Amino acid sequence: LGMLVFLYLVLAIVLGAVVRWYQLDRRVTKSGIPCTWINPLDILRGNYMKILNDVTSFLDENNGVGALRSPAGKPFVIVSSPQHLRTVLVGVPQRKLHANGVQNPLVGAFSPRLLKLERRVSSVIDDSSITLFHTLSKRFDDFLQMEARKQTPGDTAKSIRDFWWQIRLCLLFGRPTWSQETVNLCTNRFFAEVDQFASILVNMFPFAKYLPLLNTMWYRYTVWRLRDHLRTLVNNFEKEMRGLEEGTWAMLHELDVKDSMDLKVDVCMKMLFVGIGPLTDTVCWMMWEVARHPTIQEALCKEAKGCCMRSMKEINELPLLDAVFKETLRMYSPVHVGRLTLVEHTLNGYHIDKDTDFMTNMHFIHRSKRFHQDPHNFNPKRFLAPHAKDATEEPTLPSPGSKMEQQTGAQTDKKQGGVTGEQKAYYPFSIGARSCPGSMVSSCVGKLFMVKLLREYKMEVVNGSVPTIGYNLVMPIRPSNMHIRICSRQ
Repeated sequence: LGMLVFLYLVLAIVLGAVVRWYQLDRRVTKSGIPCTWINPLDILRGNYMKILNDVTSFLDENNGVGALRSPAGKPFVIVSSPQHLRTVLVGVPQRKLHANGVQNPLVGAFSPRLLKLERRVSSVIDDSSITLFHTLSKRFDDFLQMEARKQTPGDTAKSIRDFWWQIRLCLLFGRPTWSQETVNLCTNRFFAEVDQFASILVNMFPFAKYLPLLNTMWYRYTVWRLRDHLRTLVNNFEKEMRGLEEGTWAMLHELDVKDSMDLKVDVCMKMLFVGIGPLTDTVCWMMWEVARHPTIQEALCKEAKGCCMRSMKEINELPLLDAVFKETLRMYSPVHVGRLTLVEHTLNGYHIDKDTDFMTNMHFIHRSKRFHQDPHNFNPKRFLAPHAKDATEEPTLPSPGSKMEQQTGAQTDKKQGGVTGEQKAYYPFSIGARSCPGSMVSSCVGKLFMVKLLREYKMEVVNGSVPTIGYNLVMPIRPSNMHIRICSRQ
């Protein structure tokens, strides 16, 4: 009898999924919008880069608008046109989606109060904090020395991710070092959330996150454990760090001591996890591309050594490093956009119903041949002037100290390897009121790490090393098995 009940439940879930998928598909496609399927074999084999490139080509053929069907999730309207992206993100009332509320264990995760606090807290980490500059420099030195001592290079991407929790916690609480227990709790919660993002049930049914499924219970347990641990850390911060000169950059200083504990923990959760994946992925891919291009690496080394290392502002203004950082963000787009439209509207002549799911990965725009010449080639000269004569060649970059005007975003000549199209097709942190609030943090911290690395160390790709990519379509392009040898220049 128990087995029969179980089979009936499985059958009901399967039939419900089919009906739900059909309803969502009709809502998206009834206007005649062109559609494409994701190949199930590509999902099973983990060919996420192929999926992204196939979808990009499909959108290029259909004026940047289409619908995406997947056997592993609900259908979405997708775009790869800057004009249509602005229409949805700026011109149409919409609600932000995180895999049907994966982050709902945050109390009031998208409340106006918390969103304002999120932006204010993020703005504390700017390019003027000298104390923070020296603290992070010391942490980066320690990490790089440890990596350089390794006889056999391991997975560099994993090492960077594990280390970056220390940096996030330092920015949040003002303390430079943290216990392995705290780091493990953050890591467990992060990967539990990744599993939720990849869950077919969670993507198809909003109520699935409440079911007693194994991955859902594990996710909620990791959230509960971390929140409980953060309460202790916040209490310690209030007792030990308030009013001290040490750690004056700590994000928690922006909160009022009278704010509720739940609100403080919510801010901690948001600051720890919103953007941690994209930032570490960007640093990893930047290291990979620089290691693969010795000419660029040596030019960056000269520029870094010419920097006086007095402040983050000075590092943030290094033109070649800025160009490499931007080109990495273009090639390995760190964000995806998920929205639920709250009103009916028209997009490229197609009627879009209210409550339609909209999704795009910036890869669709940044790797589009419509807007970028040779979009799959790493060419930092896209963001420098004068541009390269041939974007397919290894750049012969100017010496440090030469005046290089930053690209303003205007249309440029395609023969010069610049950005082309109806407007600047570059949105690494999204646009609109709900764009990523951590862009300043990412820029300052990521560039400081690269300067510390390039001044004293050189990188080379271990022979035969090819990184693998995961986890799924809506997550950033996350590398693993990335083996880079870091050696002292001395």
